[in-house]
Amino acid sequence: MNVKAQKINAEYERFNATGDKYIQSGLAMSPDRKYIAVATTQSYPLYIIDYVNRKVINKFDVGNWYAGSRVSWSAGGKYVILQQLYYHDFSKNKDREVSFEIVDAASGRSVLRLDKYHDVKISPDEQHAIALSGNTIEFRNLSNGKVERSFSVGDATNSLSISPDGKTIAVSEKPGDKFLSTDPQFR
Repeated sequence: MNVKAQKINAEYERFNATGDKYIQSGLAMSPDRKYIAVATTQSYPLYIIDYVNRKVINKFDVGNWYAGSRVSWSAGGKYVILQQLYYHDFSKNKDREVSFEIVDAASGRSVLRLDKYHDVKISPDEQHAIALSGNTIEFRNLSNGKVERSFSVGDATNSLSISPDGKTIAVSEKPGDKFLSTDPQFR
């Protein structure tokens, strides 16, 4: 597939892939750029759409949060991660624990559901879910859901990220008074 960047707002294509009238809450393109995962509101399904042929290839009953979910793919495209949304929650940086569900992208099988977490990512080798809840980071085995190891990060909040090689984890943290006193705009 040949992909190029949009240069002006007139260079786009609209298509109704699902044919349904559901409000879409999130979408993400697969790493291989062949599929789009589309989440909808009011507990309606997650769609997997063949982007090239503009057809729904799968429709899964997962997530099931009234306001829908954000969607992301694992690095290899094996899993789709759904993050619970709220209608009145427009800030990605709000310190709120929500639910996450990891779904097998091919079968629609729910692999792991985590409630009251800040963020969840899939390791690049697609073997573990790395989850942040409070100050604790957990490594959960995706084949059995068990926590294999965990550690604490002081003042952790909201989000984490994993390097492409899986060797480094970055965690956002709450700025303390000591840190803020060193920044001239907060003095």
